[in-house]
Amino acid sequence: MNMETWRQEDLEAAKLQEWRREDLKAIAKKISEHRQENPSMIKEAARANNLDCKERLKYLYQRQATFEKDTVTWAFLKKLIDLEKKKIERNNRIIMMRDDDQRKISPAMIERARQYDVAILVGYKKGRPICCIFHQEKTPSMHVTKYNKAHCYGCGKDEDAIAVHQHLFGSTFADAVRALQ
Repeated sequence: MNMETWRQEDLEAAKLQEWRREDLKAIAKKISEHRQENPSMIKEAARANNLDCKERLKYLYQRQATFEKDTVTWAFLKKLIDLEKKKIERNNRIIMMRDDDQRKISPAMIERARQYDVAILVGYKKGRPICCIFHQEKTPSMHVTKYNKAHCYGCGKDEDAIAVHQHLFGSTFADAVRALQ
């Protein structure tokens, strides 16, 4: 090999190394932003990161094919390919993890959420029935019972604060429990 080829391979390796550093910084920033905004977004970030990794792997394999096996650049590309494969494995582990949301809810939190005043949620004033939130109606037939449940005489629904919150706001059970604390 002549000096020109070695120099070109060194430049190529330096470019790839710089690209890798910038890429890792961007990924770390993206993940930390996701963690701060919403912890459940970590899985979504891992899925997006997997797509990015697969694209980079495709590119690295194409670049590696253009170099001879004994060159420094080929070895460097091989290390980058191994790193990308490890990142994909890590992201897959994150994606397969159970959501922390379900583990953070205790029975005490559920009980406190059930004790939340349903009248506040549905806008009920004592002695005045309201239109049911569970079905369309013209004549008010819903009231709040002494057991703190929203009861409708029209459709027969009898729901606690958690179920009412889920219906009104389209939230999950875990989100409703947290919101009613």
